[in-house]
Amino acid sequence: MAYQGGSVKLGPWTGGVIYNRPAEDVGADECTSMNNCRINAAGAVEKRKGFASYEGVAALAGAPTITGVHDYAYNSTSNYTVITAGATIQYYNSGWQDITGTTTITAGDDNNFEFVTTGEKDTNKNRMVAVNGVNPPLVWAGASNVAVLDLDSRFTYAAHVAWWDNRLWLGNTNAHPNRLWRSDILDIETWGATNFYNVGDDITALVPMQNALAIHTRDGIHTLTPTGNSSIPFQLQQRTQAGTIAPRACLTLPNERQLFVRPDGIYMWSGGDEIRKISYALDDGFWPSLNSARLAHIHAVYYPSVNEVWFFIPYGSATKMNYAIIYNERFEIWMGPYTGFERGCSALVGDTPHAGGFDGKLYDMVSTNDNDAGSAIAANFITGAPAPQGGDVRLRWLYSRTYFDESGDYDVTVTQESGGLTSVTGLLNLVGSGFTLGVDKVDIGKLGSLRMVSADLDMSGYDPQSSLQFTNNNNNETFRIRHTHLQYLPIGRMRKPKAGVS
Repeated sequence: MAYQGGSVKLGPWTGGVIYNRPAEDVGADECTSMNNCRINAAGAVEKRKGFASYEGVAALAGAPTITGVHDYAYNSTSNYTVITAGATIQYYNSGWQDITGTTTITAGDDNNFEFVTTGEKDTNKNRMVAVNGVNPPLVWAGASNVAVLDLDSRFTYAAHVAWWDNRLWLGNTNAHPNRLWRSDILDIETWGATNFYNVGDDITALVPMQNALAIHTRDGIHTLTPTGNSSIPFQLQQRTQAGTIAPRACLTLPNERQLFVRPDGIYMWSGGDEIRKISYALDDGFWPSLNSARLAHIHAVYYPSVNEVWFFIPYGSATKMNYAIIYNERFEIWMGPYTGFERGCSALVGDTPHAGGFDGKLYDMVSTNDNDAGSAIAANFITGAPAPQGGDVRLRWLYSRTYFDESGDYDVTVTQESGGLTSVTGLLNLVGSGFTLGVDKVDIGKLGSLRMVSADLDMSGYDPQSSLQFTNNNNNETFRIRHTHLQYLPIGRMRKPKAGVS
C-alpha cells in the first residue's frame, strides 16, 4: 500500500557536526553529535578505523611516556621514525634502538619535544633537531647517537624550533623567552652574537608560512620576511593582536592557511592582519567542556590524504589529551570527537597520523583494524531534526528508508529521537536485511559492493521534527551510512498544551 505523505532527506552530511545548536536547529546536511565517527569525502558518516601499536611493537621497558615523534627524512631514500620516550630518544629499526648516548633528557609528561629536519651543505644529508624547552637541543645525522647542538654559548635551551630560509631558528630560550635566534645559512651550529630578534612577549610557536616565518606569542603573530639586504636580511613586523597558546597545535596547511588554538577555540590566519575563528560549531556544547588549564598542551597533526587536521584535546577534567576533534579543511567542517585513548604527542608518519601514548607505545591512529588494539570501538552519530513543514505543523512519523554501504553481517542500532515523542529503537543489518521494531528482519536483495543498500525502519509518534541516532559498539564491526529519508503524514497545526511527550 502506498503512503500519501511527505519525506525529508537527512544527509549526505557535508555540513559536519554542530555542537552549538539544538538538534531541531541543525540542518539536513549536518549532524547533532557524533563519537568515533568521521564524515568522508562524499558526506557519508562512517565508523573510524582503529589504532594499533606501531609496527606491532610491544611497550618499551618501564612504559615511559612518549613525549615526541618525528618522521625524519634522513636522505632522499631513507626515513627514520624517531621518538622521545621518558629519558631516552630512540629510532625504529626492526625494533626501537636507543640513541640517547651521553645526552641528558629530563623525563616528564609535559616535557614534550618539537622536531625539524634541516638541510646541511657539509654532509649533503638532512639532520634532525629536537627541542623541549628543558634540555639543550639535540641533533642527529642518522648514524651513531644524538649529540647536543652547538649553540656557540649564546643560550642553553629553547622551547621552539623551525627550519626556514635555509637556517635553523630557535625561540623562547632559557635566557630570553621573547627572543628568536637564527643560525648562519646552511650552518646550524654557527650562531652570530647579534643574530637575534626580540618580539616583546614570550614566543609560543615558530611556523613557516608563505615567504615568511610566523612567530607566535599569546598576544600576536609577528612575521620575519627576507629583505634582500645583506646588512639587514630580515624585516620583523607584527601582523595580528592574537596568537597561539598551544605550540604543538599551530600548523600551516598546503594552501597557506595557518591554524592555531586560542582559549576560546581554534582560529585561522591567512597571512594578513586579521584572524578568523573556525570553531564556532564547537561552542557551547563542546569547547566549554575542555579542561581550560591544559589547553596549552593541545597538539595537532595534518592528515593530507583526507584533508583532515586532528586536534588532540583534554576533554572534561582530563589532564591528558583524551579526545581528538577533527577539522576537514576542504569542506571547512568539524567531525568527531575520537575517544578511547590518551595521547601526549602526534606527527605524520608514513603519511598517516601517529601519536604517542603514556604507556611506552607509539600508535598508528589509522590502522587497518576495526578495533582499538583489540578493544571494541563505541561509535554513534545523531542526525539533525529539521521540521520539514515548520515547527508548528504536527506530523505523524511513518518510517525511514536508510541507504548504507554493505559492510558485513553487522547490526547498527537505530533510535528515533525527539523532544515530543518516546524514543523507539530498531536494528539495521549491514548485509542488506531490512529492520523493523520488534519484528523479524525482512530480507532484501544485495546490490553489490559498488552500490548502496537501503532498508526501512518503522517510526512512530507525533511531533513536528525527529532525528535518528545510529550506534555500533561491537568489536571488529564497521558501518557507513550515506543518507536517510524520513516519511511522515502531515496532521496540521494543533495547539500543544505542554512541553515534552503528549
